[in-house]
Amino acid sequence: MKIALLALLLSVVACRPPQEETDYSQLEVTAGPGFTEDEVKDALENAKITCEQAASSGRLQQRVEQVVFPATRDCEFNESADDNEFWEINDQLNGPRKNDRIRAAIKQDRSLSLPAGSTLCDIEFDFPTQSMKYDDEILLLLNNYVLFMSTDYSTDSSYSQYQSEGLRINSQGLVEFKWLDENNSANDLYNLDYGHNKAPKFCQGINPNQSDYDDICEIPATETTGQFKLDIPKSDIVTMGALKFDESSSLSDLDFSFVSTGDNDDGDCEHDEFYFNVTVIYSDN
Repeated sequence: MKIALLALLLSVVACRPPQEETDYSQLEVTAGPGFTEDEVKDALENAKITCEQAASSGRLQQRVEQVVFPATRDCEFNESADDNEFWEINDQLNGPRKNDRIRAAIKQDRSLSLPAGSTLCDIEFDFPTQSMKYDDEILLLLNNYVLFMSTDYSTDSSYSQYQSEGLRINSQGLVEFKWLDENNSANDLYNLDYGHNKAPKFCQGINPNQSDYDDICEIPATETTGQFKLDIPKSDIVTMGALKFDESSSLSDLDFSFVSTGDNDDGDCEHDEFYFNVTVIYSDN
């Protein structure tokens, strides 16, 4: 099994005032799944030294990329099963249609890679103002952690079913995305109650009780057209990138995913095109 440890320092630049220059010495050491605190400390310390040296000697490199998730139309439900046979899964890992149950999803993945042997030192996110319509629910992920979701499906949600069966929150306070685990169905999104009007929206690390919540966590309601605004705390973005545990992707991949879901209707899982820009800052050692 491959363990990827990346030290990422990221900042969301849209809808936020300019940030101070990153202080690489202030990275907090936390242990993620499968890692000891010493392993995490070593990985972050090595990245800190590399990035500090590259910054002081003017060797930091920069690359601007746009991440685009094309428009989607229609879930691929399992049409050969009855609606109460939720365990009957097709090749797309979707179940039969069932009103008010999350039975299907489309997950689009986009990876950005750095040159081999390089060290990632910073990422700036820019979410341009854009109008978008979707149906039923959407989630944006980084390295399989939730950046935002149109309904809070986490175990910290206000809705009772999600509190016991929703997406798990790890010891670092990050929501771990899991669609379907046939061997252990706890804490996955599949077959949860469809959350329309059951729970509020969710943006990682933003307190819904703070006065400017709607200004920095703006997600249009399902089946409407609206604008997005997002301002995730830098510390949470750093943690999402600092620990990566994935057999399928490279050490230097940044894995973004966009998930749309449906319960039973034609047109579920649809969304208009969604995009954002990233500025990747790294040392080529």
